[in-house]
Amino acid sequence: MVVYDIGCGAGHKFEGWFASSEDFDTQMQRALVQCPLCGTHKLRKLPATAVVNVGQQPELPDGAEVIDLGAVLRGLREHVLSHSEDVGHRFPEEVRRILRGDAPERLIRGAASRVEVETLADEGIAVMSLADVPEDNLH
Repeated sequence: MVVYDIGCGAGHKFEGWFASSEDFDTQMQRALVQCPLCGTHKLRKLPATAVVNVGQQPELPDGAEVIDLGAVLRGLREHVLSHSEDVGHRFPEEVRRILRGDAPERLIRGAASRVEVETLADEGIAVMSLADVPEDNLH
């Protein structure tokens, strides 16, 4: 798993998680990665600060703060679960129905294969994968 800081020409910055650097390159070539704020596919990797655990608490630069990533991920997962409807394996068709106006507009989540996600992207439908991380892996 690799994590890249990514930016667009409008100055938006976000983080992308990929199976490998080759996976990132492939997704970029196929225009499967887009800015979550403006939707552009014209993106670039940004320089990232490396952090190395040296066995002691490092000194942080002025203004920097330590973030409990586990708490952030738990909060994100709880927000998604409490504010969306689980449509299971009907996800690809249900998102199409919503966009066509054949189903009520609402936030949904569900399951889709890689091929289904790629097909949705080819149709111009942006979706986001959210890892299903067990609670005990976040502490």
